[in-house]
Amino acid sequence: GGREPLPLDEVPVALRLGEANDFGYTDWRVASADMSSVVEDLDVRLGRKLPPALRSLVGRYAFPSFETGGVRMFGNSFDGDLQYELRRRIFGDAVVYRVLSANGFLQFGLAEGGSYDPVCIACRSGKAEESGAPIVRLDHEAILLRGRIRTIETIADSLELWLERCVEAK
Repeated sequence: GGREPLPLDEVPVALRLGEANDFGYTDWRVASADMSSVVEDLDVRLGRKLPPALRSLVGRYAFPSFETGGVRMFGNSFDGDLQYELRRRIFGDAVVYRVLSANGFLQFGLAEGGSYDPVCIACRSGKAEESGAPIVRLDHEAILLRGRIRTIETIADSLELWLERCVEAK
Protein backbone atom coordinates (compact mmCIF):
# COMPACT_ATOMS: atom_id res chain seq x y z
CA GLY A 1 0.00 0.00 0.00
CA GLY A 2 0.89 3.66 -0.34
CA ARG A 3 2.78 3.20 -3.58
CA GLU A 4 2.74 5.80 -6.33
CA PRO A 5 1.03 4.52 -9.49
CA LEU A 6 3.41 3.84 -12.37
CA PRO A 7 3.04 4.18 -16.14
CA LEU A 8 1.28 1.13 -17.55
CA ASP A 9 4.21 0.25 -19.82
CA GLU A 10 6.58 0.05 -16.82
CA VAL A 11 4.53 -2.51 -14.89
CA PRO A 12 4.41 -6.15 -16.01
CA VAL A 13 0.88 -7.50 -16.35
CA ALA A 14 1.42 -9.96 -13.48
CA LEU A 15 2.24 -7.09 -11.10
CA ARG A 16 -0.60 -4.72 -12.03
CA LEU A 17 -3.46 -4.08 -9.63
CA GLY A 18 -6.53 -3.26 -11.66
CA GLU A 19 -6.87 -1.18 -14.79
CA ALA A 20 -4.93 1.91 -15.75
CA ASN A 21 -6.35 5.27 -14.71
CA ASP A 22 -7.28 8.01 -17.20
CA PHE A 23 -3.63 9.11 -17.36
CA GLY A 24 -2.28 5.65 -18.21
CA TYR A 25 -0.94 4.85 -14.72
CA THR A 26 -1.63 1.72 -12.72
CA ASP A 27 -1.31 0.54 -9.15
CA TRP A 28 1.17 -2.29 -8.66
CA ARG A 29 2.43 -4.81 -6.17
CA VAL A 30 5.54 -6.59 -4.99
CA ALA A 31 4.93 -10.32 -5.38
CA SER A 32 6.56 -13.26 -3.64
CA ALA A 33 8.04 -15.37 -6.41
CA ASP A 34 10.77 -17.89 -7.06
CA MET A 35 13.18 -15.75 -9.04
CA SER A 36 16.21 -17.96 -8.37
CA SER A 37 16.82 -18.32 -12.12
CA VAL A 38 17.35 -14.54 -12.30
CA VAL A 39 19.92 -14.74 -9.49
CA GLU A 40 21.72 -17.64 -11.17
CA ASP A 41 21.78 -15.81 -14.51
CA LEU A 42 23.17 -12.65 -12.91
CA ASP A 43 25.82 -14.61 -11.00
CA VAL A 44 27.02 -16.17 -14.26
CA ARG A 45 26.95 -12.93 -16.24
CA LEU A 46 28.70 -10.98 -13.47
CA GLY A 47 31.27 -13.69 -12.82
CA ARG A 48 30.60 -13.45 -9.06
CA LYS A 49 27.74 -13.88 -6.64
CA LEU A 50 25.30 -11.09 -5.93
CA PRO A 51 25.69 -9.53 -2.47
CA PRO A 52 23.50 -11.38 0.08
CA ALA A 53 20.81 -8.71 0.62
CA LEU A 54 20.37 -8.11 -3.12
CA ARG A 55 20.49 -11.86 -3.75
CA SER A 56 17.70 -12.40 -1.22
CA LEU A 57 15.55 -9.58 -2.58
CA VAL A 58 15.98 -10.52 -6.25
CA GLY A 59 15.62 -14.25 -5.58
CA ARG A 60 12.36 -13.99 -3.64
CA TYR A 61 10.38 -11.08 -5.06
CA ALA A 62 9.14 -9.71 -8.38
CA PHE A 63 8.59 -5.95 -8.62
CA PRO A 64 8.60 -3.16 -11.20
CA SER A 65 11.16 -0.38 -11.13
CA PHE A 66 10.15 2.25 -8.58
CA GLU A 67 11.54 5.27 -6.72
CA THR A 68 12.14 5.25 -3.00
CA GLY A 69 14.73 6.58 -0.60
CA GLY A 70 16.48 8.70 -3.23
CA VAL A 71 16.87 5.79 -5.65
CA ARG A 72 15.10 4.55 -8.75
CA MET A 73 15.54 0.87 -8.04
CA PHE A 74 15.69 -1.37 -11.09
CA GLY A 75 12.80 -3.80 -11.40
CA ASN A 76 12.92 -7.55 -11.07
CA SER A 77 10.07 -9.12 -12.93
CA PHE A 78 9.06 -12.02 -15.09
CA ASP A 79 9.55 -9.78 -18.13
CA GLY A 80 13.27 -9.09 -18.48
CA ASP A 81 12.75 -6.69 -21.38
CA LEU A 82 11.36 -3.69 -19.52
CA GLN A 83 13.40 -0.47 -19.77
CA TYR A 84 14.43 -0.37 -16.11
CA GLU A 85 14.80 -4.11 -15.53
CA LEU A 86 17.76 -5.13 -13.33
CA ARG A 87 18.93 -7.87 -15.71
CA ARG A 88 18.98 -5.39 -18.56
CA ARG A 89 20.23 -2.20 -16.87
CA ILE A 90 23.27 -3.60 -15.05
CA PHE A 91 24.85 -4.32 -18.44
CA GLY A 92 22.93 -1.73 -20.50
CA ASP A 93 25.66 0.91 -20.80
CA ALA A 94 28.89 -0.89 -21.70
CA VAL A 95 31.16 1.95 -20.55
CA VAL A 96 29.40 2.38 -17.22
CA TYR A 97 29.37 -1.39 -16.61
CA ARG A 98 33.06 -1.77 -17.48
CA VAL A 99 34.19 1.06 -15.18
CA LEU A 100 31.91 0.03 -12.31
CA SER A 101 32.85 -3.64 -12.55
CA ALA A 102 36.58 -2.92 -12.76
CA ASN A 103 36.32 -0.84 -9.58
CA GLY A 104 34.14 -3.25 -7.58
CA PHE A 105 30.74 -1.54 -7.85
CA LEU A 106 27.45 -3.27 -8.63
CA GLN A 107 24.68 -1.01 -9.92
CA PHE A 108 21.11 -1.72 -8.83
CA GLY A 109 19.51 1.63 -9.56
CA LEU A 110 19.80 5.25 -10.57
CA ALA A 111 19.52 8.43 -8.54
CA GLU A 112 15.82 9.30 -8.54
CA GLY A 113 14.34 12.15 -10.51
CA GLY A 114 15.66 11.19 -13.93
CA SER A 115 19.37 11.33 -13.11
CA TYR A 116 21.81 9.01 -14.89
CA ASP A 117 24.01 8.76 -11.78
CA PRO A 118 24.35 5.07 -10.91
CA VAL A 119 23.43 3.88 -7.43
CA CYS A 120 25.62 0.96 -6.48
CA ILE A 121 26.69 -1.46 -3.83
CA ALA A 122 30.35 -0.61 -3.19
CA CYS A 123 31.93 -4.05 -3.23
CA ARG A 124 35.51 -2.74 -3.46
CA SER A 125 36.47 -3.86 0.01
CA GLY A 126 35.57 -7.47 -0.73
CA LYS A 127 32.40 -7.18 1.33
CA ALA A 128 30.12 -8.07 -1.58
CA GLU A 129 29.88 -11.64 -0.31
CA GLU A 130 29.06 -10.37 3.18
CA SER A 131 26.62 -7.89 4.62
CA GLY A 132 27.72 -4.33 5.05
CA ALA A 133 28.89 -2.95 1.71
CA PRO A 134 27.82 0.71 1.47
CA ILE A 135 25.29 2.07 -1.01
CA VAL A 136 26.68 5.00 -2.99
CA ARG A 137 25.63 7.42 -5.71
CA LEU A 138 28.37 7.90 -8.30
CA ASP A 139 28.98 10.72 -10.76
CA HIS A 140 28.03 9.41 -14.20
CA GLU A 141 30.02 12.11 -15.99
CA ALA A 142 33.27 11.08 -14.27
CA ILE A 143 32.59 7.51 -15.36
CA LEU A 144 31.66 8.32 -18.96
CA LEU A 145 34.14 11.12 -19.67
CA ARG A 146 37.17 10.06 -17.64
CA GLY A 147 36.62 6.40 -16.81
CA ARG A 148 36.91 7.29 -13.11
CA ILE A 149 34.82 6.76 -10.01
CA ARG A 150 33.69 9.82 -8.06
CA THR A 151 31.32 9.28 -5.16
CA ILE A 152 28.67 11.97 -4.87
CA GLU A 153 27.15 10.60 -1.68
CA THR A 154 26.90 7.58 0.54
CA ILE A 155 23.20 6.78 0.66
CA ALA A 156 23.39 4.13 3.37
CA ASP A 157 25.94 1.98 5.15
CA SER A 158 24.42 -1.15 3.59
CA LEU A 159 21.61 -2.34 1.35
CA GLU A 160 19.92 -3.88 4.38
CA LEU A 161 19.88 -0.56 6.23
CA TRP A 162 18.66 1.33 3.16
CA LEU A 163 15.81 -1.15 2.62
CA GLU A 164 14.81 -0.94 6.30
CA ARG A 165 14.80 2.88 6.11
CA CYS A 166 12.63 2.80 2.96
CA VAL A 167 10.13 0.41 4.53
CA GLU A 168 9.92 2.49 7.73
CA ALA A 169 9.29 5.66 5.70
CA LYS A 170 6.17 4.11 4.14
